[in-house]
Amino acid sequence: MTSVPGFFKVMSVTFAISVLVGCGGTADITGTSQSAATATQDPDAPAAALSPGNTTPSVGRGGAVPGPQIDGQPLTSVRIGETYEFQPSASDPNGEALHFDVTNLPSWADFDASTGRLSGTPSDGDVGTFPGIVVSVANSTRSSSLAPFTLTVTQIATGTATVSWLPPLKNTDGSTLLDLHGFQIHFGRSAASLNQVVKISNASISRHVIDNLSSGAWYFAVSAFNSRGSQSALSGVRSKVVD
Repeated sequence: MTSVPGFFKVMSVTFAISVLVGCGGTADITGTSQSAATATQDPDAPAAALSPGNTTPSVGRGGAVPGPQIDGQPLTSVRIGETYEFQPSASDPNGEALHFDVTNLPSWADFDASTGRLSGTPSDGDVGTFPGIVVSVANSTRSSSLAPFTLTVTQIATGTATVSWLPPLKNTDGSTLLDLHGFQIHFGRSAASLNQVVKISNASISRHVIDNLSSGAWYFAVSAFNSRGSQSALSGVRSKVVD
């Protein structure tokens, strides 16, 4: 950001950061760093919807014979170690016995053909997406299916970072900084894409705790801003691996 005559000038920010990660592991980073929570849920996972059902009815003396109906909307994400359950509802207008089937059942899940219940508890090795799951119901002659859905297994975000820093005291021209208003912590999974931000609107704070960090490498940088909203350049990017 360019300097504004008579107002705030871009600050050069240097931070000394101590990071506590995960279950007791510690690491010290000098330079600039920080972290923040993420959210791990798949926003593009399609929701299940009721299919048109029987599109080719059989015909008897009374005309078209209605077939079985199935309804339900399964959750499309689950974390490792959590129990997943989906129970569809089904009926047959003629009172026929029904049985259920599933295609593309995840390897970690079980399916009850008598009730249509899909359940299971994914483990660490099951993280990923399981597309094209279809639950269907049938009587002696006909069947109906729910729309295919994708089930995503995510990691449990348990990493924690405690970050402390030294606030800047001067503007880049050497003048005393008088209107420091707060800080912004920029972070992400890539040094080139720090696309998440934690804003701290309090210049007296020099320590921040962030939790719900999933395992893997995180990249951090910090900026400062004044009471008019003018913001400094980012500090140098630093990284930390969360266990």
